[in-house]
Amino acid sequence: MTEYWSGNESMNQELWRRGDNYVVIGNSWNGGTSLLAAPSITDIKQLAGQTVGIMNPAFNIEALLQKKLASVGMATASAGGTVNIEMASPGFVMNDLLAMKNSAVFAWGMYATTMQKRGYHELISWKDMGYGADVPYQVLVVRRDIAEKHPEIVQKVVQLNYDATKLALAGDDWQAPTAARYEYYWSHFMGSPGRAMAPASLVKLDAQASPVFLHGVIDYMTKSGYFKVPYTYDDLVDDSFYAKVKK
Repeated sequence: MTEYWSGNESMNQELWRRGDNYVVIGNSWNGGTSLLAAPSITDIKQLAGQTVGIMNPAFNIEALLQKKLASVGMATASAGGTVNIEMASPGFVMNDLLAMKNSAVFAWGMYATTMQKRGYHELISWKDMGYGADVPYQVLVVRRDIAEKHPEIVQKVVQLNYDATKLALAGDDWQAPTAARYEYYWSHFMGSPGRAMAPASLVKLDAQASPVFLHGVIDYMTKSGYFKVPYTYDDLVDDSFYAKVKK
């Protein structure tokens, strides 16, 4: 159904070149990655002329940072400002951090834990970037030809996601939804047991793609020249599948 970002750089480039062959269907829950900074940096304005690391290519995170920078009269280098961005695998970002090439990093998981143990602190929470808590942590992206030729398959995946999330939320445990959703999905759709994963935040039952957030990301990427040709929201997002979910 989906093709995920690969650790193989040549494959990554190929996926990126074929970007117009994919469509955003929706997102599964809200959450995000906060910006961690060295102890000496206590204000976002101190990032002027500095480099911010982003683990793995994640233009949505760069767009989030740009929105926050704009609120204090600053901008990323791509948007004509002085805050440089380095997008790379966690290993490269961590190495540059140790070499003091990065002043702040959007780090997640064990990398964030390691940094905090070494004195790095949360400079900006993901909830304070400018979009509040309505930021998709995971996004369902489908090959456009599959969505067009086999919409019934995409619809089934979307419906199963909704049903499993609803079932899990009924348990009144904010950590349970993802675990139950994976179990439901694998047992009903793939025919084998699933493995639980802990969510970053409260699972969102109606997981339509966030229009405000995606409009912002697409606008930023277009103005910054990341698209070879300009795209509109309707070119990249298909809300029709969630509109047909049986509740």
